Parts: sequence; structure tokens; C-alpha cells
Amino acid sequence: MTAADYAALEARVTALEHEVRNVLPQKIDAVAFGVSVMHGEMTATLGEHGELLAAIRLEQERQGERLDGHDRRFDAIDRRLDSHGDMLSEILRRLPGGPSNGPAGAEDDH
Repeated sequence: MTAADYAALEARVTALEHEVRNVLPQKIDAVAFGVSVMHGEMTATLGEHGELLAAIRLEQERQGERLDGHDRRFDAIDRRLDSHGDMLSEILRRLPGGPSNGPAGAEDDH
């Protein structure tokens, strides 16, 4: 290696030492700042999503309660319709020529 090579190498080492002492800390600070900004953004976004999910869960619970109410009402309607069907069957049974009385005017052979 020649003296010029050593001088070039020494200049390169000096430049790298300068970069490590002066430039690199600034770059690290810039990256740390960028990471902290991203962390803040992500924390805020996650907080908003958490609030949104909580609101969705609450609305699902409300809708579930409403559906339960509808289910109870439909059950009550079914019972009423069954009762009306029973009453109608009894009315038809009592009418002359009703289902269990046979055709009108028919005699029972028993």
C-alpha cells in the first residue's frame, strides 16, 4: 500500500468517525421521531376502532333485545291463532253438517 492509499484510508476513517459522531445520531433521532409519530397514530386509530367496536357491540345487544321482543310477540300471536283455530273447530263441530256431524240431513246409523 502506498502513502496515498494510507492517506485516502485515513481520510475515509476520519469521515466515518465524523458521521458516527454527528450525522448518525441525527438520523437515529429522525427515525425515533418517525416511530413515535407512527406509534401515536396507531394508538389513536386503535382507540377509535375500540370505541367503534364497543358501539357496534352495544347496538348488537339492543338489536338482540328487540329481536327477543319480536320473538315473544310472535309466540303470543301463534298461541292466539292456535286458540282461534280451536274455537273455529269447535264452532264448526257444533254447526249442523259440521265435520263430525256428517252432511246436513244425514242420519247416523249407530
